[in-house]
Amino acid sequence: MALRELMANMLIHQDFSITGTGPMICIFDGRIEFTNPGSSLVDVARLLNDPPHSRNEKMAAICR
Repeated sequence: MALRELMANMLIHQDFSITGTGPMICIFDGRIEFTNPGSSLVDVARLLNDPPHSRNEKMAAICR
């Protein structure tokens, strides 16, 4: 269930204005890394305190 949630979050927060690249999942021994191109909509220092923001509200609504 956690992997499904992380994959959905990658799609919801994907920056579609950046062409030629997309979300990437890298599987290593002992960990999995999920990366997305683009910058964060929330200041990294405020990730735990600020409300979440979505680049793709329609996709977020579908996933809810």
